[in-house]
Amino acid sequence: MTKEPPPTLDEAIKTIPELYREVRALRDEVVQLKGSLSKITGDVDKLRNIKDAAAYLSSTDGAVRALIKRGELRSVQIGTTVYVAQSAIHEWIEASHKAQDNARYRAELTKLPR
Repeated sequence: MTKEPPPTLDEAIKTIPELYREVRALRDEVVQLKGSLSKITGDVDKLRNIKDAAAYLSSTDGAVRALIKRGELRSVQIGTTVYVAQSAIHEWIEASHKAQDNARYRAELTKLPR
């Protein structure tokens, strides 16, 4: 098997425009893939562990675990760690506000004369 001799300087210089076009095409493809990836990951919900979820809610780990156990706060377990999705926290906050508003409304109804 015979090895080809390395290209001369003139031959190498002639290939530069072709290589430049290939590099630009690859760069454009990477930019396009990064854009697609950011669209995908932008829709992904942030997962918080129990400690982070408790800190976000200004609560305790135990309170968050109790909410999960009662089924009031959605969670997922990956390995031995329990995570709560950011959207689940916001859903729980909304539901909690609605429950408080309903309780206030019922309390006001009991004050009305019959």
